[in-house]
Parts: sequence; structure tokens; C-alpha cells
Amino acid sequence: MKVSMKNYFLKRLGIQKNTAGFTLIELLVAMAISTIVIGVAGFGLITILDRNNKAEAETLRRTNLNRALDFIADEVRESESVSTTLPAAWTSWTVPTGYTGVLFLTKPGTPTQVAYYTRSSSGVVWQGPQVIYRKNGSDDPQALVDGVASASPTSSTPPCTGSGTASLGTVGFKVFVSNSRSVKVCLLGKLQDSGTYPVETTVFARSAP
Repeated sequence: MKVSMKNYFLKRLGIQKNTAGFTLIELLVAMAISTIVIGVAGFGLITILDRNNKAEAETLRRTNLNRALDFIADEVRESESVSTTLPAAWTSWTVPTGYTGVLFLTKPGTPTQVAYYTRSSSGVVWQGPQVIYRKNGSDDPQALVDGVASASPTSSTPPCTGSGTASLGTVGFKVFVSNSRSVKVCLLGKLQDSGTYPVETTVFARSAP
């Protein structure tokens, strides 16, 4: 009688007693569908993050390459003489083993001698395949920019050709000097997926006093 009265009041209140439940098969099916949905969503998220990371890396590489080009161009403008080979007057200088000399600048003030080299990198500390180094006076060479391509910057967009004496550098960093004052600087960056990014500029060194 108590049970009947309880059911009566539940019905009057519009509450239906649910005695049915989920079977084991239904639970397994629901879990399988949830796993598939989560897996697809996770894969999509990982793909988006991976593409975003690559885009950010390429943007950073382009920015660093442009900054390095601007830095080199500014130093050329400050220089009284520019050469693509080690000047004879630099009697105390030698190109370090493993480096390739590309650009040698004589500037007013102290120190007066600045050199730019290229060197291959394994990517342990600096991103390869090439790194551009700068040597200031008697200081040891310091890395200026990494991630430089191992190909000569002769891309048609833009073309890196010029008149005058060409530098020895043929891997990602090339310089053309005309009349010891007109200097064309070309860099070729290494991007993701074997892509490259060429930048170049032409500047003039200051007249010697």
C-alpha cells in the first residue's frame, strides 16, 4: 500500500520512475565514439599548433636576417675602406681555421678593423647550415646571425649579382665591392621545408679622410 501511494504521488507530480539503465554495450559504444571525437580534435589541434610554430619560426628567421643585413649595411656606411679579401695592411690578422672571410672593413676610431666570416654549423648551438660571424679588433669572432643557407645567394628574387670584386663567400653571404665604396650585400636565409629567403642592399662607404 505504501509503495502504491508513493507511485501515485509521483505520478501526480509528473515524476516518472525510471527503472531503465545503460547496458554494457551502450557504454562501450559511447566510450568508443567519445575516443574517436577526442582523437580527431586532438590531431587537429596539434596540426594547427605545429603550423603556427613553423610560421613563427620563419617570421623570426626573416626578422633576424633583415636585422643582420641592416647591421652590416650600417657598418659599411661607417667604414673608410671595404675589401672582400684580407687587406695587406692587416699584418696581425689571419682568418681563423674553419672560417671563410667575406668582408673586411676599416673604420675610424678604435678598433679600426672589423671582419665578417661564414662558418658551417651542426645546429647544436646555432641553427645551420651556416652562421655569419663578426670579429671586432682583437676580439674573438661572435655569431651575428644563424640559419644561413648553404647555397650562393643568386636567387632571381632578387638577383644577387653586381659589378666589382666579389667576395669569396658563396654560402648564404656574398658581397660585391666596386671602387672600394659601393658595396652590395646579399644574404640567403634557410627557412622551414627547404625554403630560402633572400635579402640584399646596396650601400656606400664613407670617403677616407
